[in-house]
Amino acid sequence: MALDRYFAICNPLNYQRIMRKATCIKICIATWTSGFLISVIHISFTITVPFCGHNKINHVVCEVAAVLRLACIDIRLIEAVISGVGVVVLLVPLSLIIFTYLHIISTILRMPTASGRHKAFSTCGSHLMVVTLFYGTTIVMYMSPRSMISMENEKVISVFYGLVTPALNPLIYTLRNKEVKEAVKKILSRNED
Repeated sequence: MALDRYFAICNPLNYQRIMRKATCIKICIATWTSGFLISVIHISFTITVPFCGHNKINHVVCEVAAVLRLACIDIRLIEAVISGVGVVVLLVPLSLIIFTYLHIISTILRMPTASGRHKAFSTCGSHLMVVTLFYGTTIVMYMSPRSMISMENEKVISVFYGLVTPALNPLIYTLRNKEVKEAVKKILSRNED
């Protein structure tokens, strides 16, 4: 989304040429491949660890960190590798998103009309909200020292980035659509009568 917004605002005359269907497919494949590779790394560590007895995972979802707490061995090295993967997976894309939005904001601020700036900011605002919600919670979850997050807070954070943020995506993105806004207003005005 950040690339799409970047080309739409910073390079609008070349948008159609750059953001073709083939480009979108390549971006999707890269995203899915990286997600698959991360899962393979997590699974390979999890299946090689010996677990003690029959313990319950005190968690909402089956997080890698929660599963590894049940291990009978010292898992500091595994946690360090998973944190390293987290740095690459979380901070590299977030850095690229921040970099593109800095260019977008500088382009928007140079726009001559207030209406143009408003339209450009409203186009980017919903995506920035989702990015902030998702990356903020996942960075706290995967990059904070385990001693800083209680088990209860970890549950809340995992539910937030795993369920709440994806559930908000359709709402955030569709409310930008003029027809959806009009339909919501119509429904709300009927309920007031």
